[in-house]
Amino acid sequence: MRLVAILAGLALAACGGGAGASCSVDDDCENGLTCMDESFGVLVSGGGDHIRCLSLGKHCTAVCSSDADCDSVGDGLHCIANCPATLAPTCRPSEMSAD
Repeated sequence: MRLVAILAGLALAACGGGAGASCSVDDDCENGLTCMDESFGVLVSGGGDHIRCLSLGKHCTAVCSSDADCDSVGDGLHCIANCPATLAPTCRPSEMSAD
């Protein structure tokens, strides 16, 4: 069910070059946004629990350190961690998280 919400969020965000829109290169994004790979972690149980990273693809977004950083990027965006943790968190709709 959560996957359906994620896919719906991606489909809604795919229009235009605003935050959350699908992209291939930075030029596909509105000013101030960058085309970045985004992903989230899913806990995989059994045989030693571990986190598996699932890609959300490339989207127009901005790097952030808190929700306040996302206020200027677009309405309703949150600073959400990527997976692996070596990737910087990015501004995206909460529908694009795995929470």
